[in-house]
Amino acid sequence: MFPREQEDAVLLCDNHLKSCKLKCHEAPLPALLRALELRTDDGLGSAYVARLREARADNLEKGIVHLEAALTIWTREVDAENWARTHNNLGIAYWGRVRGARTDNQERAIAHFEAALTVLARAAAPRGWAQLQNNLAIVYLNRARGRAAANIETAITHFEAALDVFTRETDPQFWAQIENNLGTAYDSRLDGDPSENREKAIVHLEAALTVLAREPTPLEWGSAQSNLASAYLNRTRGDRADNQEKAIEHLQAALTVFTREGFPQPWVKTQTILGNAYADRIRDKRAGNLEKAAAAYAAALSVFTRDAFPLDHMTTA
Repeated sequence: MFPREQEDAVLLCDNHLKSCKLKCHEAPLPALLRALELRTDDGLGSAYVARLREARADNLEKGIVHLEAALTIWTREVDAENWARTHNNLGIAYWGRVRGARTDNQERAIAHFEAALTVLARAAAPRGWAQLQNNLAIVYLNRARGRAAANIETAITHFEAALDVFTRETDPQFWAQIENNLGTAYDSRLDGDPSENREKAIVHLEAALTVLAREPTPLEWGSAQSNLASAYLNRTRGDRADNQEKAIEHLQAALTVFTREGFPQPWVKTQTILGNAYADRIRDKRAGNLEKAAAAYAAALSVFTRDAFPLDHMTTA
């Protein structure tokens, strides 16, 4: 949905909801009117969650209010499919939520996604089921509570389940994004053989890049390039110098789309990794590599200032 269409959806749903509530005050609430209010709350909540204009934090809060209002009436027994869809949308809203404790928002997102999965079965709704598997995987990969190793294993399980439905042939873009995420999960995996994990990470990330292109998906393409660079830097198999050169190549590719103005956070992360790569580089002259490392670190520190990001500033400096 484009920004103009999103604004139209918000306005339309908001007007429907106001009209419905006005009629509710005029007479006892008929079943049809109650259904209209319910559907409008759900639609308005979903529109706010997807909205690009105005403050993101405000939109998500409004979305959560309307979606939770829909669930006070829309029960699993009344309409299981829409009940599950609303839980999925609430999970997305809590995952992206800016306000509140991050850990609490993550747990709420997981609870809503898992509630939706009690209705959406793979046999009856394969795409909805696979989307939920991917949503859960993303939250578990970033989860703050619980054992990190167990969370990563859960994420891998859900990503692999999603790939049983989303294939390169049927959904190439979504397949590639899941491959990218799965590669990241294997690169950060704590269980299993570390060397094998790195190899699996590289396989999945390189698979993602067979579909992801600089245009029209620069953010996803740059993310896969940066993630693949990290996997090569951590790789224990193959020639270490070759792995470093591949990592630098992928980082430089990522920086062609990650600019300080357009994508400041990925840009800083990539500059920091590039600094690490040059600091440890085997090939070329040591003095030149250290100079390039210092330049990359300085670039990162221009955003990670001592006042704005004290911890990141300390680790980068």
